Amino acid sequence: MLQQMGMAIARLHQIPVPDFLPHRFSYGLDKLPRVLHESIDPEFESALVQRIDALEAAIPPGLPEGLVHGDLFF
Repeated sequence: MLQQMGMAIARLHQIPVPDFLPHRFSYGLDKLPRVLHESIDPEFESALVQRIDALEAAIPPGLPEGLVHGDLFF
């Protein structure tokens, strides 16, 4: 089943991006200051504040941005 999913995702990635999709996305390290300390999830925010410097150091600048799917699990 994983091979079939991989093949299906590979086919999806061959479809040209529609013009109506945005080229900038509202998530990423540069957006974190806007959501920190909003008390949306204080426990997560606290953990994030403790790790933000490590994240910024580990993620190279200039990486491509795009929509991702994180809903596929074995």
